[in-house]
Amino acid sequence: MEEFIEKGLYSNPERTELQKEFYKRNPGHETMFREHLQNKYGGAWTYNEIIGYIQLHFLGSQIRGEYWGQAAKKIIRTRKKSFEWKTHKLAPELEIPRGSSNSKIYEIILNYLSHCQKELKGRYIDETHIRAIGPYVDWNSLRRNA
Repeated sequence: MEEFIEKGLYSNPERTELQKEFYKRNPGHETMFREHLQNKYGGAWTYNEIIGYIQLHFLGSQIRGEYWGQAAKKIIRTRKKSFEWKTHKLAPELEIPRGSSNSKIYEIILNYLSHCQKELKGRYIDETHIRAIGPYVDWNSLRRNA
């Protein structure tokens, strides 16, 4: 997106210095044009380019990831996405040993996601949020209530 915005702001290589000077004198114009280009690209939402997601489930003593993908033959940039169920398990389930600690369960979940990454060649699994909250989750309690 940043690359797209920069190309839009300075579209004519011969006039880049003039455009930079103009934006320096008129910062409001630059801000307004940046926002316009950002909206044209698809907006500021972090997950505009999402093409699927993995829904994690505890099945007894196992962890499984159900995969949902974009319901389109050709993946294009759009805000009107529809997802469809693709498979009940993206990678083989991993066993959670009896009496595992919360940190051990979290480690198994991350391991499972790395197995999923191998199944989704050429795709990126964003683990940002699970890595941020995972160490603080009471996985054993979550498993019992699942």
